Amino acid sequence: RLPNLDEILSDVQGSQDEQMETMEQAIKNQKELQQQLEDINREMQKSSDVNWEKQQETQKVMEHQQDIAKKLDDLAKDMQNNLDKLENNNLIGEQIAEKMQQLQQIMEEIAPPELKEAMQKLQDALKNMDPEALKKALDQFQMTSEQLLENLDRTLSLMQKLAIEQKLDMLVQMAEKLTQEQKAINDQVDAAKDSSAMAA
Repeated sequence: RLPNLDEILSDVQGSQDEQMETMEQAIKNQKELQQQLEDINREMQKSSDVNWEKQQETQKVMEHQQDIAKKLDDLAKDMQNNLDKLENNNLIGEQIAEKMQQLQQIMEEIAPPELKEAMQKLQDALKNMDPEALKKALDQFQMTSEQLLENLDRTLSLMQKLAIEQKLDMLVQMAEKLTQEQKAINDQVDAAKDSSAMAA
């Protein structure tokens, strides 16, 4: 059995709520990561020795960042999936579809391109146990991580605004569909009446 329109809308709505939660959690995690980076940086200013403990702390921060990036990547795919469902069932207008597409593209590009490079430099500095290179790499990583946090905040605001517009648009599209369906039923009833009258 194919899902009806109400089920599709309910499914999309539930998925969108989850996406908002994922985004809010990503922002919370990114803020925690920022704090950890600041702490490591502060420790590096006091003592430039790259000991095992510092290595482990920095490694954990990088793993944490990779985990956040993976969740954001999955989120972008979910958003595309929602958009496809709505478009395939004509449940959103062209304008909202364009805005959703733009938002999905923003999600795909949310991590600054320098982030991967910064993480690679940090990885190399850790491997070589090079204090100066580690300080530089940490600074660069912190800057790109801050940029990611700003992007996340901005994107969440866009998501919240678009969710409201989209709900209204879906209601309009649903009302139009129902009107068309009712008209088709009325036409069938009229046609049946006409054929009965002719038979009589």
